[in-house]
Amino acid sequence: MNGFNSYKSDLGFDIGSGLSGQSTYIKKKDKQNNRILMEEQYKLLQMQKAEILAQQKFRKEYNKSSKIMLYISVATLFITFLSLIISFFK
Repeated sequence: MNGFNSYKSDLGFDIGSGLSGQSTYIKKKDKQNNRILMEEQYKLLQMQKAEILAQQKFRKEYNKSSKIMLYISVATLFITFLSLIISFFK
């Protein structure tokens, strides 16, 4: 943000309209730079939001697949246990 206001000050003195630094050029430039900065911040927030949503979707799918794998493992263990019991009685 200091890069946007660097044209206004030089060793603590205002540049532009002389004493006050309230020239219309500087005011317009400040508004333009603030708008550019706000647009960039908005874009960054939108990218972060999209990334967070993608991570949430990944976690949801991962949890779903891990539950399915747990059910398959339990079923396999049950079938193996039944096979062991049947093999003892033959």
